[in-house]
Amino acid sequence: MTPSLAFDYNPPNTVAPWIIIALSVAAALVLLLLVLRWAQRGMAAARANLTAVAAGRTARRQGAAQSFGIRSKGAGQLRGAGYLALFDDELVFVQAIAKNHVRAKLSDIVGVTTPRSFLGKTQGVKLLAVEWRTGDASDQVALRVPDLDAWIEDLGGVTATGDA
Repeated sequence: MTPSLAFDYNPPNTVAPWIIIALSVAAALVLLLLVLRWAQRGMAAARANLTAVAAGRTARRQGAAQSFGIRSKGAGQLRGAGYLALFDDELVFVQAIAKNHVRAKLSDIVGVTTPRSFLGKTQGVKLLAVEWRTGDASDQVALRVPDLDAWIEDLGGVTATGDA
């Protein structure tokens, strides 16, 4: 009698890893959609907040901007997207998520520079950095804006050189 070459092979359930992978991908997509929805709501709130700040004034220039931070808040602050508006008397930045808002009277602005980095962050492009008086001291914000040259011109030109 020859031994049977047939054997009873019962592999472990090979469907389980694929189910785990599919569920993980689905969960990641749901999480991504929730984060995008949260950011979208934040931007809508920032735009509404800017409209409230405008209080009937017409902006000379406005648009989306990416904050690289406010000097007085240090390197650990949340940075992010928001809306920037230039009025006849004031420069306003309303951040979408972190609520790091800036309101600087044009008469208090003491400098406009174009550094490539700010508070240790860079994206390899020139930024719009605006410094203004805050009582006895000063503060500064740096923003990545489209059409940097137009913003600089509307703010009266670059007043200093060098990185912030």
